[in-house]
Amino acid sequence: MVRRIALFIFGLSAMLALTACQKAPETRSAANVPTAKVIDDRQQDFGDYRVLYNALTTDQLTADAARNYGITRSKSQILLNVVLKKKSGDSGYMPISGKVSAKANNLTGQLKNISMREITDGEAVYFIGQSSVTDGEYLTFSIEALPTGATKPMAVTFKQQFYTK
Repeated sequence: MVRRIALFIFGLSAMLALTACQKAPETRSAANVPTAKVIDDRQQDFGDYRVLYNALTTDQLTADAARNYGITRSKSQILLNVVLKKKSGDSGYMPISGKVSAKANNLTGQLKNISMREITDGEAVYFIGQSSVTDGEYLTFSIEALPTGATKPMAVTFKQQFYTK
């Protein structure tokens, strides 16, 4: 049941990402952070690793999913969902554990630190965090991920506008 809910949340996130009209994600480069290869809207490859990410208002979650993860359903609350995967031979990519930190800035420069927590459900591993938003708020998300076994953090940025009315 929990696995189905986790897959539903990720599926919903992927669906929303694919249907959203947005600019392509941006990447940042620094001496200690590799530049990502953008392979699709809302996922980026870093060598053998892949980072998938999305944000949505929590009112889009089912009541069961929200209850199971202690999330309040609201148009003014967002859920940031991040998944880390590692290339696994011919079988594609497998979810892996690690550390994820995230923050978001709005157009007025207000910083929103997003506390991320790791969720493991069977083989599924993902990271979720919440923040508040106002109607029309445009956020630039900055995510830094360090998968277990990786030596360099991976940085991803993306922008998204939220509507609460």
